[in-house]
Amino acid sequence: MRGRDKNSDLPAAGRVTDIKTQKRYPSRVSVFIDGEFAFGLSAELCVQYGIRIGEEVDDERLRRILLDEEYKLAENKAWQLLSGRAHSRRELEHKLRRYEFADALIARVLDKLSAAGYLNDLQVARDYVRSRLQVRPMGRKLLLRELQQKGIPDELCEKVLSESFAEESVERELAMQLYAKKKKQLRGQPAHKAREKMARALVARGFSREAIRAVIEDDPDGLFDTTEEHGFTDEHNSLP
Repeated sequence: MRGRDKNSDLPAAGRVTDIKTQKRYPSRVSVFIDGEFAFGLSAELCVQYGIRIGEEVDDERLRRILLDEEYKLAENKAWQLLSGRAHSRRELEHKLRRYEFADALIARVLDKLSAAGYLNDLQVARDYVRSRLQVRPMGRKLLLRELQQKGIPDELCEKVLSESFAEESVERELAMQLYAKKKKQLRGQPAHKAREKMARALVARGFSREAIRAVIEDDPDGLFDTTEEHGFTDEHNSLP
């Protein structure tokens, strides 16, 4: 269900002539003013505002009712999105904007969820890094890009990555995990080709120059001949 456009006109004030439960959404009602459909509203807000057939509603009251209705729609959509998975604050903000909710209402919803502990960028980042490293070995650089794409603030990215890569050996160990996954594909290929493909795979996964060098030099399965004329040092001196 889409939110009301923030630039839309208010329905005309007047006398409430009918209130009907919506067939498709039984928790909502349709309110008619002077015989014309005026707006849809949650049954909860209808009771809260005491809207009754026969009473007059002025512009100011309509504005308050519809503002609260817009807020409830935005809040419900946020809960729906969070029920699927945890989101960073910026991720949730961007998704709510797709439904054309007013920026001020989105900020209210996000502040409420943050205060209640349902939006926690630090925990989202920690969980994301832990999950990614369990299923897909990658380096710090690629994880940083992915966290930034999720809208995690830079200072939190740095904090989480410093925790995950506290030991210098961590990135080398992850790089060796990728080596173990790739070695079957490279076995039997010319040494310089195998070395080049492995280096490219490691770069694509965001590993540091030092971690890549360690993999190429260790080469426990003997896939590379690092003494060839086009060795790692000469061939990859421009690696990040």
